[in-house]
This record gives sequence, C-alpha cells and structure tokens, in this order.
Amino acid sequence: EVISKLEAMIAPLYRKAPRLPRDTTDWIADNAWWIALLGAVLGLITVLGIVSLTFFAGVFFTSVAGLVGATLSGIVLVGVILALTFSIIDIVLLSLAVNPLKNKLSKGWTLIFISLLIHVISVVVNFLFTFDVLRLIWSLTFTVIGGYLLFEVRHNFKIAHVKARATVKK
Repeated sequence: EVISKLEAMIAPLYRKAPRLPRDTTDWIADNAWWIALLGAVLGLITVLGIVSLTFFAGVFFTSVAGLVGATLSGIVLVGVILALTFSIIDIVLLSLAVNPLKNKLSKGWTLIFISLLIHVISVVVNFLFTFDVLRLIWSLTFTVIGGYLLFEVRHNFKIAHVKARATVKK
C-alpha cells in the first residue's frame, strides 16, 4: 500500500527528534478523537464561510469592475475551488477518523496521516496559485510540527485484528 510506504519513508525523519514524555503522548492519543472532531466541525464552518464569501465576491467583482472583474473572479474561483476540494477531503478524513481514534485503532492514525499528506499537497498547490513564500514556509513549518506530534503518538494506536469466525458445517 502506498500510504504504508510513505509512512515507512517519513518515520525515520522523526526518529532523531527529541521524544515527548510518555504522559504527554498518552494525553494526545487519548484526546485525538475530539481534536479531530473539532477540526472537522471548524473545517465545515470555514468551508461554508468560504462558499458564501466567494459568491458575494464574484458578484461584487463583476458588478464593480465589469469584464476585468469577471476575469479576476474567474481566476480566483479556480483557486477557491481547489482549496474547497482539499478542505472537504480533510473534513471527511477527520470525520472518518473520530471513532477509530476513540478506540485507539491504527486506522484512525492512518486517516490523520493521510490528512497530513493531503495538507502538504494543498499547501504546494496554493503556493502555485499565490506564490506566497511566507505562507508556504509557515504552513510547512506547522505541518512538520503536526507530523512530529503524529509520529510521537503512533505507538498508542493498535492494529485491529479481525476475528475469524469458524463456520460450522451441518
């Protein structure tokens, strides 16, 4: 699986980093489910706000600046659609991770890891539209910190074992 290979490739990058105390990693792992839920709810509120703002900005640009405004709003709209797409994917992943994180299953950890990878792609795509170097550096810095915390708690999440049921033939 591609995600497992990426995980195996990224994990060694964090091995030399200082370790957090065990009680800190336990706290993060115990509370990761509601942090993910909070992230999904806040993400949904943000998406709804962006959709509303985009609609009104498009109307404003078109009515005030005419053809130039319509062109600018079209270019901005492409960036907004990409940002919304990444945000919606992130919201879905965070929502799907809540129950597995609550049960301390590795599936929840993996969904958060995928969300982190999607965020990196989102940051790079956003940079290609805005060329905002400071935002790129800031976003990647926080992504690296998030990855550090994620890999610090990885040992707290277990793989769910599927119990095979023996079928009795009559």
